[in-house]
Amino acid sequence: MQLNALKAKFGDELAVVACPCNQFGLQENVGGEEIYQSLKHIRPGSGYEPTFNLAKKLEVNGANAHPLFKFLRLALPERSDTGPAAEAEEPIGVQKSGLKILWTPSNPTDIVWNFEKFLVDRSGLPFKRYSPKFETIKLEDEIAALLKYEEGCDRPPPSVPPQTTASASIAPIARRARCY
Repeated sequence: MQLNALKAKFGDELAVVACPCNQFGLQENVGGEEIYQSLKHIRPGSGYEPTFNLAKKLEVNGANAHPLFKFLRLALPERSDTGPAAEAEEPIGVQKSGLKILWTPSNPTDIVWNFEKFLVDRSGLPFKRYSPKFETIKLEDEIAALLKYEEGCDRPPPSVPPQTTASASIAPIARRARCY
C-alpha cells in the first residue's frame, strides 16, 4: 500500500520494481499471476493491486543471485538506516540466531529479509539501501530530495566501492551518471 502511495505521489518520476523472492523463510512459494492474486486477496488483501512493476520471482543472495542484486549489494554493502553496529546489537531477518540461511555462499552484503529496499538514481547509480524495518512510506523525503538534487546535480557522488574484480562492473555505470 505504501509503494502505491509513493507511486501516486511521484508518478512517472519514480520507477518501482518489486522483486519477489523465496529465500526468506520460504514465504513466497507462488509465482507469476498467483503473486498478484495473493496480494489482492490474502496479503495485504482487500482488493489491493500494485501500481508498480512486479518482477518475476528471483534469487537475491547466493551463487544464483540475479545480477541486479549482486550489483546493488556490492555498490551498497550496508543498510543506511541500521548499519553493522546497530545490527550487531539487534539482528534482523536471517541475522537472528536459529534462522536457516537458504543459500550459499553467504556474504556480509546479503539481503537479510523481505522488503529490503534500494533507492537508485535516474542514471542507475545506487544511492541508498534500507533495511526491511525501514517503513517504506518514509522513503518519500529521500525520493523527493534525490529528484531535486538530480535536477540541479548538486548532490555529492555516492561512495562507490574500490575497484576490485567484483566491483569493476560498477565503474561504467558511475562514469555514465550525469552529475559526477
